[in-house]
Amino acid sequence: MAEGDGDPGGLRVRLPGLVAAWRPGTSVADVRPLEGGKSSLTYLVVLEHETPIVVKMAPPGLPPVRNRDVLRQARVQQAIVRSGRAPVAPVLFTDAGAPPEVPPLYAMSFVEGESFEPLLDAAPALPEPSTIRHRQLAAARALAGLHSISPEAVGLADEPEVGLVEEVERWTRIFETVPDELRPGYRAPADALMAALPAPVPSTVVHGEYRLGNLLARGDEIVAIIDWELWTREDPRIDLSWFLSYLDADEQPSAIRATPPGMPTRHEALAAYEEIAGAAVAALDWFDAHARFKMAAIAALVNKHNRRRDRPDPEQEALVPVIGRLLDEAVRMLERSPTRR
Repeated sequence: MAEGDGDPGGLRVRLPGLVAAWRPGTSVADVRPLEGGKSSLTYLVVLEHETPIVVKMAPPGLPPVRNRDVLRQARVQQAIVRSGRAPVAPVLFTDAGAPPEVPPLYAMSFVEGESFEPLLDAAPALPEPSTIRHRQLAAARALAGLHSISPEAVGLADEPEVGLVEEVERWTRIFETVPDELRPGYRAPADALMAALPAPVPSTVVHGEYRLGNLLARGDEIVAIIDWELWTREDPRIDLSWFLSYLDADEQPSAIRATPPGMPTRHEALAAYEEIAGAAVAALDWFDAHARFKMAAIAALVNKHNRRRDRPDPEQEALVPVIGRLLDEAVRMLERSPTRR
């Protein structure tokens, strides 16, 4: 099938040679699109007489940079697999392509599992309460395993470190691109976060959007962490606070249901993380405030784009008042629990 006939990046033309080079004598039987990350294309590749594989490819026609840099995603997955400290699909092969017309891609092992976010994802029936509980606690333990990886020890020493000042500035810059009604009082939490920066800890591999919806689970266990578009090398508490915010519907403005039965408490999930980490987590209050600031910035950006549509999504517009509430909450968190230095 030619690229113009629904084959982005000439994937179906490229795959037979790539697969044969990886495993001589193996042929491609079918290529099926999968739901995947927001900034790359994901496919299930069915092989003749072999287990299927998954291919992630950068979108054709765009520079494969930042969250579209799929080879960087492959690199971190390979590093984590080598460490043996967190569940990630092994990388099988990569291809640099000739971007932007022929985008880079990588293939990984197919991991069978369910990706379901209890607060956000629609479903005719929720998993059993015990399943929700065990998966969230397993996710907390897997996150601690991920954060135990030293970037230097797994070949990621050349990855730039993102500091907390840069982290706050990142979301502040997003607010500066949206209309005033989408950023009510954003300077107050931005300044408060800068004024209360916690003592740093060693940077590690940070997923960037760690939650149950970006993991694969089988039964009660987590079998793979997926969707690595946003990974960074920075303070692990960025991930931890974000993950903990998905345990309570009252903390999630996009939640489509109340906190379901079985969901562990924040204290229980944090205890599971700290048990594997081997130490208590300090200054998490600052990161909780940062998470609210980040949520508000994302909501503002989404609504800026939503308003440019011919038919804006009313559900997105309904979240606009939440932006101000999140920003106010970030300030209150910092006032109520000053960061320990």
